[in-house]
Amino acid sequence: MKHFDRLLLFVPLMFLLIIAATDILMLRHEQSGRQYLVDANRIEQIILNGDMPSAEQFSSVTGIFAYDGSDSFFRTDSAYLIRRINGVLYRIDYTDAPQHSDLQAVLLTDAGLLILLAVIMGVLFYIRQKILKQFTKLGDVPYQLARGNLTEPLKEDKSRFFGKYIWG
Repeated sequence: MKHFDRLLLFVPLMFLLIIAATDILMLRHEQSGRQYLVDANRIEQIILNGDMPSAEQFSSVTGIFAYDGSDSFFRTDSAYLIRRINGVLYRIDYTDAPQHSDLQAVLLTDAGLLILLAVIMGVLFYIRQKILKQFTKLGDVPYQLARGNLTEPLKEDKSRFFGKYIWG
């Protein structure tokens, strides 16, 4: 029974480690086609077609600026890249932070793993209560029988897992 109780402690700890590892891997995972590069290419195509896009159209872009000849064009605190489109320089400010959908995927994964942990722990507690505890109650019976005590009654459990065993 002690070994099973250790298992009841080990399983949740392992699940918590798995959850932490998946969170770290999913949040640190760099996608091979970074979204800001995809958005920059789309902006370039839109400008080449004669339109001027707005930053709100793109999930990772925070600003689109045409070069006006001033030095402030190159001074900014945000991450940016510069593209020459139709002979004009454009600064595309972007953010490379995890998107809302990435965080949502992490939360859904965590919720799924926690539900799985609850189901596994429920099954383990059921096995502990309905089967293993019955064995510990029956553990003293062979000792009593060996001593010649044949009058000790055995109570049958409602689940009747050991019905024929107890009857025998």
